[in-house]
This record gives sequence, C-alpha cells and structure tokens, in this order.
Amino acid sequence: MNYGTEYLPSSVIYNTAGRLRYTEPMARQDSTWFKILPTTDRSAETLARRHGYETVAKLAASLPQHAKVLDVGAGASTLGHAVAQLRPDVHWVNLDFSYHDKQILRDVSRSTPPNLEFIAGDVTHLDEFIKPASMDAVFSYWLFPHLSLYDPQTALMAAEQIYKAAKPGSMLVVGPRRQPIFHPATLFSRSWQTRKDETLTAETYSREILRQSQLSAPNRKVRIALDTAADELFGTSRYVKDNKIYNPKTQKYIPRYDPRTICQIGKLLFITFVLLIRPQRIEDKGGS
Repeated sequence: MNYGTEYLPSSVIYNTAGRLRYTEPMARQDSTWFKILPTTDRSAETLARRHGYETVAKLAASLPQHAKVLDVGAGASTLGHAVAQLRPDVHWVNLDFSYHDKQILRDVSRSTPPNLEFIAGDVTHLDEFIKPASMDAVFSYWLFPHLSLYDPQTALMAAEQIYKAAKPGSMLVVGPRRQPIFHPATLFSRSWQTRKDETLTAETYSREILRQSQLSAPNRKVRIALDTAADELFGTSRYVKDNKIYNPKTQKYIPRYDPRTICQIGKLLFITFVLLIRPQRIEDKGGS
C-alpha cells in the first residue's frame, strides 16, 4: 500500500525507509512558542487508559482494518509504536513540533516498525501535511491544554484542523479533560471521545475542545512560567527522559535521585518563581 498518496506535497526529507518526514522550521511569529512546549514520554498503556481503553491491545483492536491514524502532539510517547506493532495493517502517524529538533526525532524514531511515521509540524497548519478527511482516528493528549495557555485562538485553529483531517464517522479522542473541575473525566484526566458525524460541525467541535481542555487562570500563569523557565534552563523541550533530568552542562540525562538533579529542579523552581513575580514577562491570553 502506498501511504504517501495520503499526504499533501510539502518540503520534506525522507529517510531511506520513507517513514520520517522533516519540514524546515516555519518562519512564523505565531509558532515561536511551540518550541518551548514540553516533549513528554508517557507510556502506551498509560495513554490507552487515559483515552478510555483498558489496554493498548483493546485500543488497537478498536481500529478498522487498514486504518490510518494520527496522533497530534505525540511527543516521545510509545503509543504509536505499540499499536503499529500490534496492527501491521494500520498506518500510524505521530506529529509533533518538537521533531524539528533532530536529536528528539532520532530518539523517538529508533527501532520503529515500518507502519509508523513521524512528521515535524505545526498542528495549526495540519492541512499542509495531511489530506482532509483521510484519517480513520485522531488522538491527542495534553496538547490542547498547552495550546490554550498562550492563545485560545490557536487551540481553536488546531481543533478545526484535526476535525478536517478526520474522515466522516471517524473517532476523535482528545484529552485530558480539565473542565469542569469536578467532572469524573477531569478528576481522572480522561480524554473526550466523539465521532465525526453530520451533527458535529468544525466550529462546535473546536469550541467544545477549548471549553474542556482550558486550564484555570492561576494554573495557566504557573504553566507558562514553568515552560519559560524550563526553556531558559535546559534549552530543550525534552528535559525529562525515562525519569531522568537533562543536564545542559554535560548534555546528558542524569538520574532523578542524583544531587545534580535536585540542583536542577531547584534552579527550575527558582526561575519559575521569579517569572511569576514578574507578571509582565508572562502573557496570558486565555482570559479568566
């Protein structure tokens, strides 16, 4: 099967297996802060449960034959790798802005099955990489709470893009739910599952995603300060890897119980605190 026909032309570089696509970082002012969003490595089993499935195997079994699946903001998670191994007929695409960092891209793409692809890109311009109505399922976890930190309009644009990428009748699974605070799905950080049918418009879907995923105003302030502090201190969005903390001096990851790790965490908290008491440096467009 030629999966390449499912993607729109773009300035990309393929590896010999045809599974990696790297786009040159976009010279757009509105994409600058994408670079400081943290790149996480949640396990496949954890994400499967958060998305509403008991196991990864059950998530994989729920997908139709020869499904094309998109994970937006996949970061360094192992969900796509696990599903691609369980379902060789499925083509899974991980998309994340952090893949512009070649070291992150090399790390996440090691030993991947042939039906797993990585795309470095901005979700608000998803239609530059993915054909509309081409995906049988779309997953995303923690991307939208981060997007809404800086500009709710960006989150709305992103939600509209994944809506357009999904086929009619496909499953859209986005999490975690953050509002309302005492909703069971919020308490357990569950995702919202819905199907794209004729009753669900792009505008309705986008606004519901924003409503459910947006953090409270105080939480937004802290998160923005923490993201900014981590970028200043570590210089990489993947500052936590396999429960180890990145040391920018040695450019290596050190165990979390190492004294140097405690020092790094102390510095991170201090910079975050300084940013919080200098609110003019933290721009929150999310409203109250």
